Amino acid sequence: MALSTETSVLDQRRLLRVLRRRFPLVVLGGLVGVALGVGFAAVRPPSYEATVQLRLAAPSLVQDQPQNARDSAREAADELAILQNDEFVATAEKGASGDPAVSVTVVTGSDVATVTAVDRSAAKAEDGAGDH
Repeated sequence: MALSTETSVLDQRRLLRVLRRRFPLVVLGGLVGVALGVGFAAVRPPSYEATVQLRLAAPSLVQDQPQNARDSAREAADELAILQNDEFVATAEKGASGDPAVSVTVVTGSDVATVTAVDRSAAKAEDGAGDH
């Protein structure tokens, strides 16, 4: 046991000696990494994301008409199918005064759909997610 402890201490001392000798190189590597990170952040255009959650309410519920749960689920599924339709997404992207990437997802086990738009402009991302 004593031998492995001595070896561990010697390895740590050797490592510290090497680091002290190469200290300028270690600092230079850190500074180069920071400079590259700052340069990348400055050159890369900003990206904004806007998200809207929509509750899919069956039209007959909104109109206070009696219905059963199966009809309500079917109507909500129909609304979701419309939201996820490629034509709807393309229209949302085109109508957003820019070209945001729009996606529609469903919150599992609920009647909530999430519309997300990502663009270089905050206003365009908001348009893409919210103007439906």
